[in-house]
Amino acid sequence: MESIIAAFSGLLAVDLGWGILRQMIPQVILMFAIISVGGWIYETAYCSLVEHGFSRRGFLFGPSCPIYGVGAVSVWITLGSLDNPVLVFVLGGLMATILEYSTGLILERRFHRTWWDYSMFRYNIKGRVCPQASLVFGAFSVVTVFFIAPGLLSLFSLVPIDTLNILAGIVGLAYFIDTAASLIYLTPAGSARTALLAQEIRTHIRSRM
Repeated sequence: MESIIAAFSGLLAVDLGWGILRQMIPQVILMFAIISVGGWIYETAYCSLVEHGFSRRGFLFGPSCPIYGVGAVSVWITLGSLDNPVLVFVLGGLMATILEYSTGLILERRFHRTWWDYSMFRYNIKGRVCPQASLVFGAFSVVTVFFIAPGLLSLFSLVPIDTLNILAGIVGLAYFIDTAASLIYLTPAGSARTALLAQEIRTHIRSRM
């Protein structure tokens, strides 16, 4: 009987947790966007330094790497209740590694392009993941759970809920449009149309000069 009550209490707690999360959708969207932009800045700066020249990173047209936002929000939702940094480091690094591998695999098979390559690192798996990156993601998970997420939530609490809803709506719409445009551009037909449009714009500008 006690085990049944305990199981029911656990399910109830999960349900309540998801109920609270649903009420925080604007905060989650904004957290995702901010961390995605931060991930883009980090990757662009790092790769530009390594390649000795500007290297624009990301799947989208805008300055954003959504994989960072998705990973951070997922880690916060699933591991945010833990108070053991070591456990968050291990589980967060594992989650991020799985996310990175699966995302890389899907993008490569769908668009026949590679957005990142860890082949130069030892013990990499098909260039999609490597232990060195997993360690970085583990550390990022700890920083997210104990510092970034609480800090952003505290910041959001200072903003009226109606304003948060409007901002989240604008951000969500912007990501939807950017994602749709990026997916169209990455198809052969979309890329050809974009190149043709760019050529027409250049021709029009030259004719006006």
